[in-house]
Amino acid sequence: MTVEVLAHSHLVEWGYPVVPDEMVGFAMRGDDGKLCALAAVCYVAKPADPKLPGGWWANFDSKGPVSPLAHRYAIKVRDALRDAGVRVIYAIADPDIPTAPKWLSRLGLSPWHEDVWRIELVVDAASRRTAGLG
Repeated sequence: MTVEVLAHSHLVEWGYPVVPDEMVGFAMRGDDGKLCALAAVCYVAKPADPKLPGGWWANFDSKGPVSPLAHRYAIKVRDALRDAGVRVIYAIADPDIPTAPKWLSRLGLSPWHEDVWRIELVVDAASRRTAGLG
């Protein structure tokens, strides 16, 4: 299993119809070299559904079982966004994936509205120092 910094080419390789301009995350490849998971947090100013807020939206997609390594990298991405000044991240708990709520809660997200989850990121003194802010 290898982990790569997420690039537009990963989303194209996966077959995503729309590739956002602003995103952070990672891609995972199996021992066969094929993509097996993508984790992206993208800025969406105006979601297609007008009931949803604009902001940073997290998405995770996998083919097959999810490696525990994915959770560790997702925590790193979440913390990097916090240190960069992002205050809220949203995600949709896919009702077709029974483990989605458990995965989101392990990342600190909570149910917010219908199937939308969110986390409010708090910058503490230690993370401010890490980010060079004080």
